[in-house]
Amino acid sequence: MKKIISIYLISYVILFSIAYSAFYIFKPYKYVDNATSRVICDKDNYQVDAGWNLVYTFDQQLDRFNDIKARKICEYNVIKDYTDVYKPPSKINYRFIPQYIQESSWKDALIIFFAPLFLGAIIIEVAYAVLYKSILTNQIPIILLSALFGFILFFFVLKKPVATKIFCYRQVARKVNNFKRVIFKFGIFPIPEEEKYIKEVVPGIYQKCLRSEN
Repeated sequence: MKKIISIYLISYVILFSIAYSAFYIFKPYKYVDNATSRVICDKDNYQVDAGWNLVYTFDQQLDRFNDIKARKICEYNVIKDYTDVYKPPSKINYRFIPQYIQESSWKDALIIFFAPLFLGAIIIEVAYAVLYKSILTNQIPIILLSALFGFILFFFVLKKPVATKIFCYRQVARKVNNFKRVIFKFGIFPIPEEEKYIKEVVPGIYQKCLRSEN
């Protein structure tokens, strides 16, 4: 009987650790919406849509590559000047006004937390009833203990090497797709210079996310 209860407990511990991981992976976060963010030029308060004019960020501020493009837009009203025909002004001549999108929500994360729990519990209970021709009584202490041990398993075993990596991968992919779906039509019409740049910066963005989560 002790062996049966141990298997039952371990099954729920694993189930809870998976549910905690799913909750963590789908927790909400905000990122810059490059489609609706704006660049406001200082000299005449002229406003341009940032992403539509190839000015974008995967963080909260423009990096050097996009800063130069914003300067040229405000000074010369040009884009795609990758060969530097136009020299950018030496001083910043614009304001970047980011707009934000929230990905997921705590409600969605809770739904995703309970979904595997509900489905997994049905599987465990049915399997137990079929194998042992009975229903285990007084399950509440076992479930509570499983929830505790499941959290410990998630926090010390699954969070850093698995859940955090998946969460950051999703976050970076979402940020990149936010820009690509506006300009690149999801990669159907890529701009080589931008594709090359994005490939160069994505690993750094991913590592920054990992550092912030660990």
